[in-house]
Parts: sequence; C-alpha cells; structure tokens
Amino acid sequence: MIQAINNNVTTNNALYNKGVAYCVSAFESLNTERKIIEKKIANNLVVPNICILSLSLSLSLSLSLSLVEQAQITHFFFSHTRARSVLQTL
Repeated sequence: MIQAINNNVTTNNALYNKGVAYCVSAFESLNTERKIIEKKIANNLVVPNICILSLSLSLSLSLSLSLVEQAQITHFFFSHTRARSVLQTL
C-alpha cells in the first residue's frame, strides 16, 4: 500500500514537473515574440529629425502670430479707450 502511494506521488510530481516545463517553454517563446514585437514598434516610432524640425517651426510660427494678434488687439483697445477719454474731457 505504501509503495502504491509513493508511486502515485512520484507520478503526480513527474506530471507536474512536465507541466511546469511546458509552461516555462511556452512563456519563453511568448517572451521572445514580445521582444521582437517591441523592436518592430520601436523602429516604427522613430521620427525623422526633419519632421520634428518642421513641426516645431510651424508651432512656433503659430504661437508668434497669435501673440502678434493679441498685441494688436490690446493696442487697439487701449488707443480706443484713450481717444474716448480725451473726447469726453473736451
């Protein structure tokens, strides 16, 4: 009876070890596939310097134009209120 129990335990342990070995090999293959996919994604995410330069120039141009517009509006507003106050004092 004890030998039968030992045999069952040994069989269960052997099957468990085989299952673990299969899981480890499956994990390793998935891990290598993941690394390959990460390399492909990293290669696709590389943006040329010309594109970055063009984007930064266009953003700085739009920012400078908006600042010029704000300055013109502010100048118009203050000159208009100054002219109005001068007319009221006359």
